Amino acid sequence: MPFGAPLFANVYNAEFGANVPSGETQGDAGAGWAKATAAGAALVMAPAPSSTISVAEQAMAGQLAGWNSDNDNAGMLLKTALITFAASMVPGFLGPALVAVPPAGPPPIDSVFSMGDAGADALSMGNAFGGILASWFPTGTFIIPGVPPIGPLPWI
Repeated sequence: MPFGAPLFANVYNAEFGANVPSGETQGDAGAGWAKATAAGAALVMAPAPSSTISVAEQAMAGQLAGWNSDNDNAGMLLKTALITFAASMVPGFLGPALVAVPPAGPPPIDSVFSMGDAGADALSMGNAFGGILASWFPTGTFIIPGVPPIGPLPWI
């Protein structure tokens, strides 16, 4: 299955919605992002689910420790952490003869930041971010070696 955008959006809303004390001021926004990304990525397969989702979540949360969206480099830091998350999934895909490659380049999430500036609610933003990530994760590929090899195929 592809990246679960609705799962991402629901966790994103639970972490950043109106009924949640501001994680931004507490510096735990990175952990919220990592938790939401892990929820969506749990459905990604290449060709089976990654067994390292929790490792990827921890890596992303660690990279974003103390992060908040008020930082001048917030967008680039977040995109770099998403790349780290995807790269951390790769070892969990590796079967006896599988070659997996994470998505190339950062996800194009910049367009969603303006929604927050315009006052969009967390669920709307979560759906928008989730939709972009659902398009980005399948740019990762895997190859099943053999004669002939099968692939490269997208992460599904």
